[in-house]
Amino acid sequence: MHELDKTRKDHENRVKVLHQYFYRFPCHKPITENALKVIKEMDYNPNINNESSFDHRLDRREDLKDLFNFFNDCLITVKEDLLMECDELKITQAWANKSSAGQHHHWHNHQNSFLSAIFYLTDSPIPTTFAIGDIWSPQKNFSGNLDLNIRTQVAPILHREKTIAGNLVLFPSVVDHFVEPLHDHMEDRYTISFNTFPEGTIGSYGSLAGLTIKVDNS
Repeated sequence: MHELDKTRKDHENRVKVLHQYFYRFPCHKPITENALKVIKEMDYNPNINNESSFDHRLDRREDLKDLFNFFNDCLITVKEDLLMECDELKITQAWANKSSAGQHHHWHNHQNSFLSAIFYLTDSPIPTTFAIGDIWSPQKNFSGNLDLNIRTQVAPILHREKTIAGNLVLFPSVVDHFVEPLHDHMEDRYTISFNTFPEGTIGSYGSLAGLTIKVDNS
């Protein structure tokens, strides 16, 4: 039996199809710089791998009002572009992340959320790496979910998002992502993350697929 090369990541006969996308928005520099000052003064959970702010409702802070107005404007743009049948995408939680030398963010996605975000407050040579399995993987196989190969489990489709201060990246919450450890000479890496959920009338009652949701973030 022919032995599979499980390390091969490309093939001359592969054709790239079904292009996917995130959303990226640049924020004005003064708003970004003010937010960084606020975030640096916060108290953080002293996790050994990475630190997150004790405050996970940053959207309520008056000193970050301009930043979250920008976030909400971006969410409106995405909702309209995706033709979403809901009243709005509402932020449910928002928190700050801090990584110092040797720290990293493990592989994870964001549960109980539809769309998530990363806002970069500092430049860093360390990107955010996103990954999904391709359509041939066991999780997404269209021929009966047959577990016939494992190559895509070790070589998924990757995207490395550059860490550029002022950039907001919006992505589906189910997409796995992680951040590699910072090297000893690197400055601290600061970001803000938030989750969202659709609110209001979801879908269409006329099509017998209507639902009304109220997001309680009190």
